[in-house]
Amino acid sequence: MRDPDRIPVVLKRIREVWEQDPDLRLGQLILIACQNKTAVWPDVFSVEDEALLEGLEEYVAQLEQVNIGLPNQWLRR
Repeated sequence: MRDPDRIPVVLKRIREVWEQDPDLRLGQLILIACQNKTAVWPDVFSVEDEALLEGLEEYVAQLEQVNIGLPNQWLRR
């Protein structure tokens, strides 16, 4: 059984990241966070929570690059 204590941690981080880019829809944020380097559309159903959190951190790093004027591979809007 998975640890239920992970749920508030994951949801809190999703909220924090989403608030940094509120123009995204929730589905977009999840897809971005789950995206790997080999697949065009990630298999969101099978992504572990830790991988989701890692993807969120990668996205935050990309947002920070945008804020300092560097190119961003994630934001293709």
